[in-house]
Formats: sequence, structure tokens, C-alpha cells
Amino acid sequence: SVERGHDPREFALLAFGGCGGLHACEIAELMDIQTVVAPEHAGALSALGMLLADRIRDFAAGVPGRNGLAKVFSDLAGQARRAMPGCQIERFADMRYAGQSYELTVPWHPGRFEQAFHRAHQATYGYHNPERAVEVVTVRVRARIKLKPPRRQAAPPVEPGVAARRKFYTGGKWVTAPALRREQVAFRPGRGPALLVDYGSTTLIPAGWRFHRDRANNVVIRRA
Repeated sequence: SVERGHDPREFALLAFGGCGGLHACEIAELMDIQTVVAPEHAGALSALGMLLADRIRDFAAGVPGRNGLAKVFSDLAGQARRAMPGCQIERFADMRYAGQSYELTVPWHPGRFEQAFHRAHQATYGYHNPERAVEVVTVRVRARIKLKPPRRQAAPPVEPGVAARRKFYTGGKWVTAPALRREQVAFRPGRGPALLVDYGSTTLIPAGWRFHRDRANNVVIRRA
């Protein structure tokens, strides 16, 4: 990621899956990431995303050169509209410098695709060469039907009462600390160690980390 221009330290780590939250803070420490986000329904996040994502279908055709690109795009767009009536059309191309054995997929801008490729190559690999010939290898058309996103609900209020306590192993030793349901996590910061026990997933918050619940019902965990 760093070689391709993305420094993990500038991002938050999203902890999803049934066991992802058990290791998220330790992984974040190893990568020098300061923030971990444990979303609601973390154990079923992939399935939830599949249900809520736009409907997408991709069409592609290899091209031996630049001749006839407009017709290939037009034919693919026709296939896409027949397969998915009412779809939005997005165009892309796989391009490379002459002699390279790998391509970059770049949004297609007729008459400006070389400049777009140079920018993408610079962003991805840290260099570009405007003097070098650019090859178009594959053209792609994406058909998209946007789905209306669900209405976001505010996080429920904090449940009163004392949290259960559990004994668990963290930081090289056994500790006894609160085991909180998501509704018991306060909107103001608390301190680890603690467990976040959701239906379908568990998140371990070690000592040295602070956590709170935001208005979208995520639990946000930050290094203290």
C-alpha cells in the first residue's frame, strides 16, 4: 500500500467479521494506525453490504490497438443496456506503457485518456513518463443501477446499569474488565481494557486505548 501511495497511518482500521475485532487493535499498533472503528452488525457486514450495494454488471472486450475504440465502447454499452434496462453507463480502459506486462484500469475520457493514465500511474507507482507510448489493452463498460440507501437511524441511548465483567488474556496477562453490549457503550470516551460483545462479533479493546460510541452507533477506538 505504501509503495502505491497509500500510507496506512493516515486511515482508520475497520474491524468486521466475527473475530476481526479481537485482533484489530493489535494489528493497528503494528501498523501505527491510531483509530479502529467497530461498526454495528460487524459480524454480518459483508452480507449487509451485498444487500445494500448498487446493482453492477461489467462488460469488457480486448482491443488490439486504438482503432475502432468508439465502436467497441458503443457495442458494450448496448449489451449493458439490454441486460440492465435503465442503468447508468461508466466507461473504463485497461492501459499500460508500451512493453509493460501489467495494466491500470482508468476512467475513459476520449481525447484525454493518456493524461488520465499518466496521473494514475504517478499516483499508483510514484512516477510517470509522458514521452513513453501508451497502449490500450482492454475497454470496459460498467452498468450501474443505484439503489436508494436505507434511512440512517440515530444510535439508541445508553442503557443504564452495571456492565458484566469477564476475565480475558490481553497484553501478556490475564485481566478482569467490563464486557459491554453496544448499547452500554457511552458517547463520551472510556478506557480499555474492555470487551465489546455484539451479536455475532466480539471486539477486544486493550489497555492504552480509549473508546466511545458515535451517533451512527459505531464504536470508535483510539490510541490514548
